[in-house]
Amino acid sequence: MILKKIRLNNIRSYQNEEIIFPEGNLLLAGNIGSGKSTVLLAIDFVLFGLRKASLSGGSLLRSGSTEGSVELHLNLDNKEVVIKRNLKRSGDSIGQSSGYIIVDGEKRELSALELKQAVLELLNYPQELLTKSKDMIFHYTVYTPQEDMKTILLGDREIRLDTLRKIFGIDKYKVIKENTKIFLSSLREKINKMDGMIERLDEKQTEKKENENKKNELDRNIGEISRILALKRKEVEEKNNRVKELELKKERFNELNKELSVINVDLDNKQERLESNKREVEEINQKILTIKIEDVGEDVKEKIRDTEEKIMNAEKSLRLISEKISVANITEENSRKIVNSIQRLDSCPTCMQKVSDEHKKKIIGEENKKILQSKDVAEKYSVEKGSLERNIIEFKKELDELREKQKLLEINEIKKREVEDYKLRRNYIQEEIVNLEKSIIELKTKKEDLLKRVEEYKQIDIEKDKQELEKLQKEFRDIELRLNSLEIEQKNMVVLISSLEKEIEEMMNIKGRLNYFNQLRGWISEHFINVVNVIEKNVMFRIHSDFNSLFQKWFDILVDNENLKISLDKEFSPLITQGGHDLDYLYLSGGEKNAAALAYRLALNQVINNFITDIKTKDLLILDEPTDGFSEEQLDRMRLVLEELNIKQIVLVSHEAKIESFVDNVIRFKKENNISKVIN
Repeated sequence: MILKKIRLNNIRSYQNEEIIFPEGNLLLAGNIGSGKSTVLLAIDFVLFGLRKASLSGGSLLRSGSTEGSVELHLNLDNKEVVIKRNLKRSGDSIGQSSGYIIVDGEKRELSALELKQAVLELLNYPQELLTKSKDMIFHYTVYTPQEDMKTILLGDREIRLDTLRKIFGIDKYKVIKENTKIFLSSLREKINKMDGMIERLDEKQTEKKENENKKNELDRNIGEISRILALKRKEVEEKNNRVKELELKKERFNELNKELSVINVDLDNKQERLESNKREVEEINQKILTIKIEDVGEDVKEKIRDTEEKIMNAEKSLRLISEKISVANITEENSRKIVNSIQRLDSCPTCMQKVSDEHKKKIIGEENKKILQSKDVAEKYSVEKGSLERNIIEFKKELDELREKQKLLEINEIKKREVEDYKLRRNYIQEEIVNLEKSIIELKTKKEDLLKRVEEYKQIDIEKDKQELEKLQKEFRDIELRLNSLEIEQKNMVVLISSLEKEIEEMMNIKGRLNYFNQLRGWISEHFINVVNVIEKNVMFRIHSDFNSLFQKWFDILVDNENLKISLDKEFSPLITQGGHDLDYLYLSGGEKNAAALAYRLALNQVINNFITDIKTKDLLILDEPTDGFSEEQLDRMRLVLEELNIKQIVLVSHEAKIESFVDNVIRFKKENNISKVIN
């Protein structure tokens, strides 16, 4: 896992900041309180979320903010991974809200718990370590605050040993031995129980043999009765076939009677229908004779159309003449008004000049002339109007007469159609009369034939055969009941024998398993527990040996003092000697204590990475203030430590300026007005 960048939004002293992480050795530099350790806490939070005891929401969310977030970009197995967690204030509490994870562009929205599980799966941490302290392996391999490591060194030996056993999975051997004792106890109970389960094996085998003999006797009896039943079945079938044959004849007799009855009804209906049709033909002939068609003569439809056209044209001309008379009358009236007006006129109303008598006479003369012309026109058109009105009256009278003739023509058409309908009906009835007469002859012939066939079936009597059949069927049922009773007894016997066979088989299986469990109990008691003890000691010895040598190696690099030696006892606690004498850890100088804690931290990191080979965090190491209290000489030795580690990405937090010359990159932080920022 390689860190690429991180975005902090309202996290402690950060408002909104993005930090880029290059590969190689990286120093987060700045004064105490500038925000360096906050970056490490943010990485811890975004990967594993909040923890009540060590990482609370109140310690992360910026004071006065209601929401905050951390977004981490990293490279994992050549995959681009983005993880984001959110903080939210709700009343007096601060908790996590849902976040997301993006792997190679595929985004998944997850709850806080789901996000933690997804991260642990990505980091490929062993499933047996995914307990409530799921992030323990991260804190022991990648990032542990220096003060926490000192606590491990100085803490209770049993707690430290138990913690290390969990990390390395050594505690599973203890669990195996405890489980083995439980298993052996359970195995003893099972063996005792199985002894009781096979106690009646011989008795069951004897019972099975006796029931098999009874079944063989039943098989012989069933065979004999089955033979008798087969003979009786044949007799019943023969008699049953005879009865069925007679019943079929009886049914045919009944069918013939029904058919004869139907023919009689049909014959009566057809006779009645024939007589009815003949009467109806006579009635139709009488109705045709009573229908009289009057001779109207010529077709009047064309004359009606001509007369209607004449009326329309005359009315059109009348309207035009009326309009012309109206125009002439209006013209005459206008001219009279002008004459009257001119006679009383002295001056022109427009120019106010006096109008001469000569001019007035001229205008009056012209208007009188128009009056005479208008009268002539009106009189002329009035004569034409009167003539047209008389013509229209004559045309309408003629039209009424023509329409009366048309009504007679329409009545004649209706009568003709009625006659045609009567004739068609008469033809249809006459044709039906012919068919009825033919059908009546056929029915009479069929009736005579049926009467002959009915006479043939009258003598059939099946009662005697039915009685014989009932007797045979009763005998058959009695034998069948006896056979069924034996077969039921046989089936019960088969079930009983099968049940005994299963019981015996189960007991034999139990007997075989009992032998196996006895052997297993002996093997576990005599061999398995001893093997587990040997494996546990060997694994513990290997881990202790590797841990001890690495612990000594890193301490010797950090502390140049041949008289001061350090190692681990069997509980992984530091053993310190100076000049051949034991020395308590508390009597070391501040720099020596930090050197011992850092050496323990680095040794633990390497042992875990070597022992748990599949975890994905081997390329990353985070050291928080590892050189606190170091002398100048010890600071110089940190260069050797960094070179010797050979890890792709090491992130150091320190305010020691000298460390800057040991690393590949430096990110500087400053804090102003309670806001932390990266200095470019």
